[in-house]
Amino acid sequence: MYILDANVIVRFLANDDEIQSPIAYRIFEKAVNEELTLVLQKRRRESPTSLEVG
Repeated sequence: MYILDANVIVRFLANDDEIQSPIAYRIFEKAVNEELTLVLQKRRRESPTSLEVG
């Protein structure tokens, strides 16, 4: 299993990086061609009360 970082999505949508944007495009292209599956999952943040202050 691979984890898709949000930066890959940003590079794909923004098309603003000469090196990373084409790579991101190829990842989405493979998903469209059913060579891989992209799964987005919302991460739960830890509660701020779990931090110690002192």
